[in-house]
Amino acid sequence: MKQLIISTWCFLCCLLFNAWTLEMTQEQVTSLIERADKNMAPNQYESYMTITDYKPAGKYTTSRYHFYRKGNKMVGIIVDPPKQRGQIFLRNGDDMWMYLPKSKKITRIGAKESSMGGEASNADLLRIDLAKDYRGSFQGFEQINGIRCYRLELKAVDRSLAYDHVLYWVSKLEEISVKSEYYSLSGKKLKTMYFSQNKLFAGCMRPSVIEIVNAKNTAYRTVIVLEIMTEKFILNDNMFTPSYIKRGNLY
Repeated sequence: MKQLIISTWCFLCCLLFNAWTLEMTQEQVTSLIERADKNMAPNQYESYMTITDYKPAGKYTTSRYHFYRKGNKMVGIIVDPPKQRGQIFLRNGDDMWMYLPKSKKITRIGAKESSMGGEASNADLLRIDLAKDYRGSFQGFEQINGIRCYRLELKAVDRSLAYDHVLYWVSKLEEISVKSEYYSLSGKKLKTMYFSQNKLFAGCMRPSVIEIVNAKNTAYRTVIVLEIMTEKFILNDNMFTPSYIKRGNLY
């Protein structure tokens, strides 16, 4: 009888443990995505990144960017190579623009476009928060390169976003992005993004390397390397407007 009670108790404990580990509420998933967003980048920062676009036959191009972010606003300025220096990409809320210094013209761009070239869309590089644009659901745990991860499925809140849905893996221990797969409305897989080499930036461990690989042809890929990131607290809202950029005040 005693053995039966112990066995029953152990069985119930296992059921409760499995239920706890295999279920997350919508609020818990949203909170996890928000924490992962914050571990990608602070709400306000200044950074430098090197972006290399690889193509078949060993061809590649490299650019260096200077980024600013304040809340839901971002600016990316090309500082190298010289022929592209001064090109600016701006996001203010859901609106995006590109400025070409030679023509001194600023034009609207879409989140799904790759105005900067390579496999990174405008939404990838001018990324704000996944938690704002997607609603997530918990799909269980999975090992990615030996890292135990939450496996989440993210659904776009509207059709204007670059991707209809995303499969997203976040490390269970550190709650840092590990991998994401991006899909179109038809369900076609477009690209895979890998996050690696976590380093201390702006007081937090964050991925320093992001690799974006084309789903159809893996010879096309983009590698983003974070060089410097500092939290910058004196950023004027005016600098995130088209009129400010056209005056040439950022380069």
